[in-house]
Amino acid sequence: IVEEFLFEEGQHVSRGDVLFRLRSQEQRAGLREAKALLGLAETVYARTEILAQRDVSSHAQLDSAEAELEVTRARVERSRVELDRTVIRAPFDGEVGARNVDTGDRIQEAQILVEIAALDRLQLLFTLPEVAVGRVEPGIAVKIRVAPFPDEVFHGVIYFVSPSLNPRVRRIPVKAWVPNPGHRLRPGLFAEIEAEFARRDD
Repeated sequence: IVEEFLFEEGQHVSRGDVLFRLRSQEQRAGLREAKALLGLAETVYARTEILAQRDVSSHAQLDSAEAELEVTRARVERSRVELDRTVIRAPFDGEVGARNVDTGDRIQEAQILVEIAALDRLQLLFTLPEVAVGRVEPGIAVKIRVAPFPDEVFHGVIYFVSPSLNPRVRRIPVKAWVPNPGHRLRPGLFAEIEAEFARRDD
């Protein structure tokens, strides 16, 4: 259940910034319980170890106490992870979009809470016909134009060429990075692409 959100829609966030806090009373109680059990297991193990050294306790009892100690340590670690999961952080730098949930909402495991767009550089995805196989490769420069800025050229560089063609359309997927320092380009734009794969006289 969403307890609070700590950002404004459209705000720039950095990786690690807290976006949401979920209700965590149950997880905090679980961690306290696990820590208490760990303290007991540590005490039992220490006593059993002393008794084993004096041949009062068997090695089997010592092994059992050691195993219980490891189990309780794992419970503490699991409880910490469950508590950490009640704090939702930004996975990377970017600009947050509209919130899909509000305070008091119950959320599901795979539910989208808010979208974050990384705008410093954008990924350009396009396909080429099969005749381009053998000509296109990483490192080739591309020029793109987009509808909002028809008279302006943006530059990028191909960084990925698929090792196989899409069998349905017989085209090869290609990706390029396009720097976007002024955040003028936006994810989802269509682009006209110009790239020189080879040069021939005349």
